[in-house]
Amino acid sequence: MKNRITYLVPALSAFLLGAGMAVADAPRIVVDEPHFKFGEQHNEQTIDHTFVIRNEGDATLNIENIRSSCGCTVGNISSRNVPPGGTSEITGRFNLRGRRGTQRSVLTLETNDPESPRTQLTMSGVAVQEFQIRPNRVFFGQIHSGQQSVHQIEIVSLPDKPFEITDIELETEHFTATPLEPKTPYRHRVDIEVRAPQEPGMIDDMVKIHTSHPKHPVLHVPVNAQVAGALTYAPNRISLMAGHETPVTRYVVVRPGSVEEFEITEIESPSETIGTQILHMPNQGYRIQLTNLIPSDELAEQSLKIHTDVEGMSVIDIPFAIIEASR
Repeated sequence: MKNRITYLVPALSAFLLGAGMAVADAPRIVVDEPHFKFGEQHNEQTIDHTFVIRNEGDATLNIENIRSSCGCTVGNISSRNVPPGGTSEITGRFNLRGRRGTQRSVLTLETNDPESPRTQLTMSGVAVQEFQIRPNRVFFGQIHSGQQSVHQIEIVSLPDKPFEITDIELETEHFTATPLEPKTPYRHRVDIEVRAPQEPGMIDDMVKIHTSHPKHPVLHVPVNAQVAGALTYAPNRISLMAGHETPVTRYVVVRPGSVEEFEITEIESPSETIGTQILHMPNQGYRIQLTNLIPSDELAEQSLKIHTDVEGMSVIDIPFAIIEASR
């Protein structure tokens, strides 16, 4: 028994010594700044940042794999094998193009550090548009004949990109646009006013705002409103794409305006091949379904006539429009 204990003690000492040497010879990854915050940056650029990796262990640190989350890639790595006391530099590249709001991307390093086999490097911040229009379209909703209403839009660039509004164009007399005194050289406001005509229906326009900004010399802001008469309807034209030979379906909605109840008495289409169906929407008017529509030059000169029992709006005439495909 005594001899057995004598033999076991040296063996146990050797095992513990060996275990201690294994731990001492391991690499140890250290990153002093694993989180990089880039603040607010415009979303037309790519953010580069270099992370410094140190090895404070007693064996070579091997960077075996680097995985990136969406938007972030590895631009460069100086060394995948870092000796004890050495460093390596890893450049993360975060593409902000088209992004908005708070952003975060992660590089995950897989190494032979037994204590930290995975280490995350993060890049975070806020992506902002270099140039913004808020809102980028204006809808006044339903207004009554003779009514005036004003909506305001704001045009904002980054502080290092000041600009001026040099001119404003409109195509109809229903809308006006007035630039206001700018808050700052990179923040401008424009009042858009609608003056509803007597005729009911949808009115629309395109506000063209000319600026001194080198990348955005002309801004296009669509504006529209629904003028309520005895009845309201939409759309004010039935658009079809030129060159399409496959029949399509379109819808027209007719709703009460100043009258509470009405009936559609007849639908007069320009061709017997066009199918029409009147769908009643309780307390909301009617939806008219048009089927088997095929664009043609003949159809472009025609219109859909909706007959009602409402005095002053006994016939609603909605023209067909053939739109040429852009190239």
